[in-house]
Amino acid sequence: MLKRCVVVLATVMLAGCTLNAGSAFAEQYEKYLDTVPEVDTYQIRGNNDLPADGSADSTVTLKDGLTADEVAAVTAELASHRVEQTVREHRLSIRFPVANGSGEQIVVSVSFDIRKNTGPVSVDQAAAMVERITTFAAADPDLTDITTGVDSIRATTDGDPFALADRLTDYLADEPAEFYQVTASTDIGHVSFFAGDPIDALRPLTDVLKAVPEGVEPTRWRATSQNADRDPLFEIALPAGTRDDVAATLDTAAQDAGIDVKVTVAVG
Repeated sequence: MLKRCVVVLATVMLAGCTLNAGSAFAEQYEKYLDTVPEVDTYQIRGNNDLPADGSADSTVTLKDGLTADEVAAVTAELASHRVEQTVREHRLSIRFPVANGSGEQIVVSVSFDIRKNTGPVSVDQAAAMVERITTFAAADPDLTDITTGVDSIRATTDGDPFALADRLTDYLADEPAEFYQVTASTDIGHVSFFAGDPIDALRPLTDVLKAVPEGVEPTRWRATSQNADRDPLFEIALPAGTRDDVAATLDTAAQDAGIDVKVTVAVG
């Protein structure tokens, strides 16, 4: 299987020379990943965004069939390994398959913000992270994916995204990171918020969605919190050809729910 997918962004030029710490790091870390047998695929983006002091973003997917102990061991190794070329920051996400609450195999991830003065990650530290995300997945039969970044988490579900948002809020209450941007999604619906934001402020959109007439299926909807000084944003997108009265019905439902909802109809 072809593992590699390396993207180089060269954005800084000085005296006609590209300063390529990010791309040099990506090339060296790629060579290292090729030696790790537990790695299935990876994507590395080297960013030459500051003079001689770039950054990198890596997503590494592990092979199926590893035990939890093996996942923890290789996670610690990947997060602790240093190549010759240093960068200001290496944002590393490691993805691996686990079972959700219905026994279906899904993919989850853990992430690290690795800076020049960041020490190695122990196997015990990695094991605790792996156990937390694995336990979270195993308790939810509708969960289909968890994708993390160093300051974000996005989970998808075949069930109720508001229920998933509540579970993510509880999960992040014990998360050592200072803040998270959080998204709970279905194929068409998205609940987006910052960790600690009240989900109940977003829930009135469900009353508006219930007012969608039978036979009409929204193509997309979103409930998004912003910050304490700004009201949440609510959006519902409807397919081309939707009757004019449907938008009017949803406007009335939004007024009854006490929120403003942007309703759009696609142009056919």
